[in-house]
Amino acid sequence: MTETQPAETILVAVTGETMAPLLASARWLGERTGARVHVTSVLRHAPMMSWPGAPAPSGDGIDALRVAALRDLLDVSVARLFGSHATSDVSIERGDPARMLTKAARDVGASLIVVGLGRHRPVDRLLGSETTLAIVRLAATPVLALAAEMRQPFQQVVVATDFSSTSERAFRQALPLLASDARVTFVHVSQASRTPSDAERQRSLASRVDEFVARLGIPVGMCVNVELLDGHIAERVLDLADALGADLVIAGRHGHGAIERLLVGNVATYLLRGTTHSMFIAPEIPVVHETPAEIAKESWTTLLDAFSQRNARRRTIVCTMGPGSESQDRGYTLMHLGCASRNRVEVVLSEDGGQSTVRRVLEGVTSASLEQAGAGQEASLHVEHAPNETIISLLPEASRLGGIP
Repeated sequence: MTETQPAETILVAVTGETMAPLLASARWLGERTGARVHVTSVLRHAPMMSWPGAPAPSGDGIDALRVAALRDLLDVSVARLFGSHATSDVSIERGDPARMLTKAARDVGASLIVVGLGRHRPVDRLLGSETTLAIVRLAATPVLALAAEMRQPFQQVVVATDFSSTSERAFRQALPLLASDARVTFVHVSQASRTPSDAERQRSLASRVDEFVARLGIPVGMCVNVELLDGHIAERVLDLADALGADLVIAGRHGHGAIERLLVGNVATYLLRGTTHSMFIAPEIPVVHETPAEIAKESWTTLLDAFSQRNARRRTIVCTMGPGSESQDRGYTLMHLGCASRNRVEVVLSEDGGQSTVRRVLEGVTSASLEQAGAGQEASLHVEHAPNETIISLLPEASRLGGIP
């Protein structure tokens, strides 16, 4: 949704467990904002099983049956909730949930992505938040992660702010979802400990908060409070949200490049992983990157070898994300990248100027795609290898080690 007009399209991502409450929330949001609702669900590719001497199995038939069954369920559920009003479209994607959902959002021009935060058991909340975190990393639009079915505007709201334009933009974009008499608490957390000699700093911070709030033009009727706290930023924000019984936490996401999107920021990551409250996370003003272009399977060997040669000895961030887990290798230099066999991609990194190497073998690769940063420059390579995704992001050209032009 824009800062001055209601959203034209809201994309709601549903799964079997979140379908009923998210569809009910989607109907309410559509009525609240006047937006058209696009309902999307993602099926991961079905795992294939075989044995020696057997014909190579094909997942096309199995996937088609799964898609048909899910579409029937979605069509019935949407028709029951939305009735005869043409306010909702339905689509089903196959592949990695985060990538396919953010692609679907781009395709339909969605200005808000709505997902479920996850159930209340710690392991389920972790898996749910990891998917949401991956969506936040990739999305160019705000993400609303709902902890419960949304039946009314948010009443008790906590806004994490660092006085930046990103924080300001996040609040403005969330404003249509807030009650006219909402209690809004703006919180700024300093990581430095407070001492008596910091009185001047505290006065300065109070002044900056007042100026920040004044810029927002908050509607008459909303109750505004300000909290200046010290300590770990995300911990204090969540502690305050718990104490106030907040039904929404608003935060901005910093960084628009492939590298920054991978890291997202410790604050947003901690908030998503630790919260039991609904969250609204908005990106900075987006810089357009080209949609990753998928590489045809028969061209993997040629194009990955060429990518490896063009970017040899470039410093990288290699991030592998999967259900409930994530690993990162930062700052290593790329030595080799290529197809080790039909469905295996080998990544060789080096450290200490090539004195030692780190080897990663990605098994069961299903797709590979290149993201461009503009002007023909490569930004990252995305490799899906079920149930994980690995993103190899290239650090600036100036970081390339000497010896290779």
